[in-house]
Amino acid sequence: MRIQYDPDTSLQRKQLRRYRRRKFVLGFFILLIVGAVLFGSYKIWRDLQQQDAVSSALSEASSVAALQVYKTAYFEFEDSGGSWEADKSTTTNKFVYYKHKDGLVEHELIIYVNENPANLYVSRALPSTIVHNNSLQPSSMTDHCRTMYGANELMKPHMVTMNGTSFPCVPDTPQYSVLVTQSGGSYELPLRRTSGEMAQYIINYRDLRYTPDDRTITRIVKSFQAI
Repeated sequence: MRIQYDPDTSLQRKQLRRYRRRKFVLGFFILLIVGAVLFGSYKIWRDLQQQDAVSSALSEASSVAALQVYKTAYFEFEDSGGSWEADKSTTTNKFVYYKHKDGLVEHELIIYVNENPANLYVSRALPSTIVHNNSLQPSSMTDHCRTMYGANELMKPHMVTMNGTSFPCVPDTPQYSVLVTQSGGSYELPLRRTSGEMAQYIINYRDLRYTPDDRTITRIVKSFQAI
């Protein structure tokens, strides 16, 4: 029995084989492209992660390096972002500091030790908890104390109580002036010195910038320690 050759069937088989080869090659190249894209994306992500880690480490190292310690016979504190300079008006019990930028005074810090000056009025208070009898843990800054005055009340300075702490308020000032106060108490802070004796500290701060905030005084209070 003779098998008759069918040229059409043979052609179809060749075309099918060529189609399968093209399909295989196309699929292979698609896999290569997808793999390359995924590998490239992973490499970019890994490089960005490494850059973020390096940047974070450098930033942290820079921040630590920028911290400066200010120390007297009665206390010490830390701050960054510039240097505090002691003013010539400093006395035995009154320590006056100014922080400058581009020749302009941006911050003022006055710390009284065993001295309570007259006419000490501010617009805000920073309630703080006394820790280990010789250091402070600040909480949240109060609002401007004018909020404690009635609509028809005379804007006259007097003692107010806000956020559980008492301090002398001057309601009509635009200044960002702050007294550090004891939570549940007043602005006279009883702290124990390393000698064992108790001393009264008063911390008075002013942010003189156009847009003031509580970051500088909060940082100072967190590091403040009687010595």
